[in-house]
Amino acid sequence: MKRELELRRRAQSLKALGEAVRAMKNLAAHHLGEARRAVEPALAYRSGVLRLVGHAGSLLRAGDGGHGLLVVGAEHGLCGSYPARIAELAAQRRAELGEGPTLSVGRRGTALLKRHGVAVAREYPGPSSVNGIVQLLLPLAEELLTIYARDRLASFEVVAGRFEGIGQAVPMATTLLP
Repeated sequence: MKRELELRRRAQSLKALGEAVRAMKNLAAHHLGEARRAVEPALAYRSGVLRLVGHAGSLLRAGDGGHGLLVVGAEHGLCGSYPARIAELAAQRRAELGEGPTLSVGRRGTALLKRHGVAVAREYPGPSSVNGIVQLLLPLAEELLTIYARDRLASFEVVAGRFEGIGQAVPMATTLLP
């Protein structure tokens, strides 16, 4: 009798667990759908920003100052080795480029840069939504262009991850200006 009661309780627990898992799957599916719907406008926005920066870059000539570096890292540490790989590449690029300002997006990425001995001139919070990206990009682009022109920088590079598929982001350095 005791064994039967224990089995009934376990069956009830498994049923409740199954219901919780189904609810989580439905919630995850909902969030995935929202993210997929947000990708198209985000890609269009990215394309527009790249055209704008490309045009601005053609008007801004290289100066005789240092080299700027923008590092797009992670806000939190729950993304595997991604932040560490970004910070390693950024530290390598900073050493190769020499003096100049380093701007960092994401608290986790900034902390890792500092561990690598990279001085961060300005830190921006990492966006956690598509709307957050939109709110970050304009002030970031404005400050980046201002620093580039004011300090007569020779170049400005971006170190970020290139999305290669689910769970795969490859760290890359790309020249942004001039």
